[in-house]
Amino acid sequence: MSGPVGGSEAKLRYCEAGKIENRPALAACFRTGECEEAIKIQLQRTEVGDGAESLLLGELYMRTGEIQKAGERLGAAAKSGCIEAMMVYAQLLRDGKGVDKNPEQAAHWFGEAAKAGAGTAAKLLGSLYRNGEGVARDKAKALDWFLIGECLKSRSVNRSDAADYEFCLETVESEK
Repeated sequence: MSGPVGGSEAKLRYCEAGKIENRPALAACFRTGECEEAIKIQLQRTEVGDGAESLLLGELYMRTGEIQKAGERLGAAAKSGCIEAMMVYAQLLRDGKGVDKNPEQAAHWFGEAAKAGAGTAAKLLGSLYRNGEGVARDKAKALDWFLIGECLKSRSVNRSDAADYEFCLETVESEK
């Protein structure tokens, strides 16, 4: 299993994109679905390489049905190390929504998110191994990823991290 994106664990983080309650246009978008003003504001706020703001902009585009634009923004956020974006981007790649279907890349991004502590991503990667989507079908690896996912979810109600992943990996390996 490979290391974090770009080889830097510091880049892997949960992204916090501002306070929606302080941005009326964003709050209105999430309440009513009227997102044009929120997208306009968010485009002004988003800088290249800012995972949190790109994640939020991608979510706004998804909300308005602009899936291709969402895919572009979520891909940028994933590459910047935003864990939530990695998971959503992987799902888009797996399903071919807004981006070209690419199960191999989906497996990569689920794996990166899992190694950063995302239990759901580990389970989704396990599903790919179970079904042979983007990776060779491997029931043993599927089970390992499912167990790692369960371990990560049990370690933290809110969020796990790379250290939790290492603990869970060691636990699963020691049980073999």
